[in-house]
Amino acid sequence: MKIINKKTITIFIVVLLLIIAYFLFFTRDEESVEVKTMKAYTGDIEKTLEISGSVKSSDSEEISIQPNLKVLKTYVRENDYVSSGDLLAELEMDDLQTSLDKANLSLQQLNNDLNDISSSSQRSLLINGLEKSKTNVENLESDLENAEKDLKTSKTLYENDAISEKEYESQIELVENLENSLKTALISYEDAQLNLANFNSNEEKAKKQLELQIESIKLDMESLERSISERKIYSNIDGIVTDFNLKEGRETNNSSVINILNSSNYEFVSLVPQEDAVLIEEGQDVEIRIDGLENVYNGKVAKIGKNAEVDQSSGSQTPKIEVEILINSTDNKIASGYKGDAVISIENLKNVLLIRNEAIKIDSEGSYVFIKSENTVKKTYINTGLSDGYITVVQSGISRDEEVVLNPPEELNDGNIITVIQ
Repeated sequence: MKIINKKTITIFIVVLLLIIAYFLFFTRDEESVEVKTMKAYTGDIEKTLEISGSVKSSDSEEISIQPNLKVLKTYVRENDYVSSGDLLAELEMDDLQTSLDKANLSLQQLNNDLNDISSSSQRSLLINGLEKSKTNVENLESDLENAEKDLKTSKTLYENDAISEKEYESQIELVENLENSLKTALISYEDAQLNLANFNSNEEKAKKQLELQIESIKLDMESLERSISERKIYSNIDGIVTDFNLKEGRETNNSSVINILNSSNYEFVSLVPQEDAVLIEEGQDVEIRIDGLENVYNGKVAKIGKNAEVDQSSGSQTPKIEVEILINSTDNKIASGYKGDAVISIENLKNVLLIRNEAIKIDSEGSYVFIKSENTVKKTYINTGLSDGYITVVQSGISRDEEVVLNPPEELNDGNIITVIQ
């Protein structure tokens, strides 16, 4: 009797286990899966990029000082504010002033020589001689013309025995003498022309030489005047004097320099990794936070470098590129060299359909979500757009106010029954 009872108990236990197994494995699909959901909604999204960097003046001036010059006078000190055009210091200039005075005397002498050439009496004598030679030629040509006419008349008279042979020969001799005199006069006239032309040519050469010398001296004087003006050192920008190592009465050296930083124009400079730099464009809006300061400064991306390099000091082999951000408005708390962070607005969309990233899953066919349909879910593929790392734009596949499952569990499948929990 005890044996029968033991077998009965054993059989009962086996049947009970089979029933439990049946419910576990064959009715499992009918059990609901607990999930959390959210409704798709319309709103704004902004994708941003955070970078680190430091502040520097966007406008600065470095004035290198010629060495071995005595400092006559200084007008500023380090940390003084200066305006563009302010006199900062004066260096000795006696040597340059002496050279300038000598050049000025040489210029005066050359100008006098040029005036002497232009008013030369020799040229007047040559012109007068030329005019006389020309008049002599013209007179002889007229006399010869008259004598030739008389010769024709004398020939006729001689042939008709109206005059003697001697008188006729005398007229021939007169014509010959006038012809010879005219030849001599023409040679003299040509000589006078040549002498004047040679004189004019030589005078022109002399004038050109003097004019070249005058121009050369003027260029030397301009150079000396520039050098003298450079011995007076002026600021070309508004800003704060950050380096000023000139001392009155002492000579300058190779390290003498004046640095001025424009305190009203600052930029934020950062070395950005390649994968982030490709997202940045000039003109993008930026918010800048400086370490230790409460104020938030606005700016815009002003320049993106064209040469990416590996920053050896960072230990990373990722190429980085320099990005410059112009800070729109500053205050007296900001200073060159301060470090901070900048948030760049990469893209901004308004009134778009949004869901949280944890609702989206991906398989070989694309991105999908589980949409709640009464007490079950439906697997639905969607097209996604901009994401800020927390929410994502849904371009198609679902509508506003449709509920999607958040963090869908691995066992959740299309058509499963669900229970929504808070």
